[in-house]
Amino acid sequence: MVQRKPKTTRGIARLEKKLAQVEPGTVRHELLSVARVFKRSWVKLGEKLETVRTSRAWEDWEYSSFEEYCINEIGIRSSTAKKLVNSVRFLEQHSPETLKADGVIAPVPDLAVVDRLAGVAKRGAVSSADLAKLNETALTEPTVSPADISRAIRETQSWKNYAEEQEYLRAERRASNGTDWQSILAAAKRLQKLLESTAEAPQKLLDGVEKIVTAIEELKEESMKYEG
Repeated sequence: MVQRKPKTTRGIARLEKKLAQVEPGTVRHELLSVARVFKRSWVKLGEKLETVRTSRAWEDWEYSSFEEYCINEIGIRSSTAKKLVNSVRFLEQHSPETLKADGVIAPVPDLAVVDRLAGVAKRGAVSSADLAKLNETALTEPTVSPADISRAIRETQSWKNYAEEQEYLRAERRASNGTDWQSILAAAKRLQKLLESTAEAPQKLLDGVEKIVTAIEELKEESMKYEG
């Protein structure tokens, strides 16, 4: 029976080509090696990228920015690099033992799951106690999906309180935005006056601005009804 060689994606092939061009034993070579097995060892990749970012090692490799290095050498978008670095920082603070996971005996949590937890922690959207409970499940169960953790977050009381607070703040912003129709109307009328004094202004544009002024006046009157 003939054994088939495992398929090699273009991304991995490109990384292997880069590996052949870089001196073994160097930090640059190690980064490329880790990137090749990104799906299994995103934690290690995040740690190495954080080292490169803080030390600005990419400058020695003739890249103009950390983002350019990530895109052109490692083959990941800057948004993915940011997600990796932020997730590793979260683990350093909340679950340092996870950084030692080998992906075989000790499972490596899903990057999307850790990224979701990191975002919630950064915004202070859940209490420390709730976050600890979420971490206990999300960082030890390899089958937990991003949808599972999002559902668990929404079920915590602290998240419900946070969501209510955010909705209240959004309502306040909407209300405060509605009180400044006078300034908006004044600006629209200044524009209208300026265009009317411009000989090159086409009639179609003048008619359009007049409609905008009228619409703003109506919105201003409507907002005054609610204020009254």
